Amino acid sequence: MEFLKKLFGARKPQIEDKKVPVSSQSRELTPEEQQSIEALVADLHSKDKDVRDAAVGKLEQMDAVILGAASQLFVEPLVVAARWGHNYNDDASRTAVRVLVKTGKSAVQPLLKLMEDDNYRSVHLACIALAKMGDSTYAPDARAKLGSYVKQVHDEWKARHTITGMVEIGDEYVVDFLMLDVLKTHPNESVRASAAMALGQRGDKRAIPALRKALQDPSWQNVRPAAKWALNKLE
Repeated sequence: MEFLKKLFGARKPQIEDKKVPVSSQSRELTPEEQQSIEALVADLHSKDKDVRDAAVGKLEQMDAVILGAASQLFVEPLVVAARWGHNYNDDASRTAVRVLVKTGKSAVQPLLKLMEDDNYRSVHLACIALAKMGDSTYAPDARAKLGSYVKQVHDEWKARHTITGMVEIGDEYVVDFLMLDVLKTHPNESVRASAAMALGQRGDKRAIPALRKALQDPSWQNVRPAAKWALNKLE
């Protein structure tokens, strides 16, 4: 329970809500652009954090059209480089998400592929990036993918961190999913507790009846205190 309080209670917005120019065009890279991207990808694989962070920063400075054209080259190594941090308040992680959002629709399929990754940090970062993109043409597929992941994953850490990422989406689908599919039916009590606290963090008062019912959850150590915490945030 203390872990969850730290995760949600003192949690600052992890990724800024400022508008990011998104690539809507596509073209082939020039030889010079290809060479620059390949050099940055090599730096993303470096064991030196400063080198990785510098590469992430240089990608952010690139034009959105170039990023869109190069997405197949850098999206996966960018996420892998960004996940090395201990948390997602890390500057490199925030910058990486801005790069992914700026890259636009061409980053979606690589990000959805990363939802299958064994590393929960990759799942979380991909989740936040997809949420920040918010394009109605693929957002439903992304939400469905995230929901399926939470329901099926057996590793509670992965499920928890995916839920915290889902909070970033902030639409009715996510609130309904957390209330109806996770808080009520998920077999893992820590995941149910995460759902309760995520609902409190979201601030949607539609969750109040479900949270009140969760006060009777069999898990008196995890779910009930989490539901009480969430209700205190909402009422």
